[in-house]
Amino acid sequence: MRIQSCQRLPRQTVRSKWYRAVPANHWKKALGTAHTSGTRSRYNPGDAAKVPFEIIYLAENPAVALFEVQAIYGPPDRPIADPIRSKMMVADVDVSLKFIVDLTDPRHHKMLATSAQELTGNWQVAHPLGDAPTQRLGSALFATGGIEGFLAISAKMPLCKTLVIFPQKLQPGSELVFSDTITGKTHRIARPGP
Repeated sequence: MRIQSCQRLPRQTVRSKWYRAVPANHWKKALGTAHTSGTRSRYNPGDAAKVPFEIIYLAENPAVALFEVQAIYGPPDRPIADPIRSKMMVADVDVSLKFIVDLTDPRHHKMLATSAQELTGNWQVAHPLGDAPTQRLGSALFATGGIEGFLAISAKMPLCKTLVIFPQKLQPGSELVFSDTITGKTHRIARPGP
């Protein structure tokens, strides 16, 4: 993978609704990300990172969100619920970001010398120690100025997208908002004021 090409990736905006599957016992912190800086995931080496960072994964629709956290699995047309993860709830998040890159675009795969297969492959088996190519890419994108997050191919539903966001890098005017109709509270991630 050609990590040094991250700076050359074109930026675009995102203003739409995205979804996050949240365990019911964490519903009151539906947009919480503090724990993610030490948690390994597809695009975050977690505690193995040279510079730890927070990350939040959203999905383009509720089904993708549930597939991504493995609350449901199997073929999309015949999904099977995982009884162990049956207490998942889906939050709808209004997203307004100014500077994201699109890793679903094959032209950008070429720039990075990567492929859809590498971006969606089983990183846990191939690279269990925090040095998966996707984790190196996530770290490089976090370190690249002017990038708040990126679009990615869903590893669980490859015809769908996820949106991966670096909350610490949000620019003025960018935000994530979840209006919780259950509690009446509004959850927001935005750049702190001056």
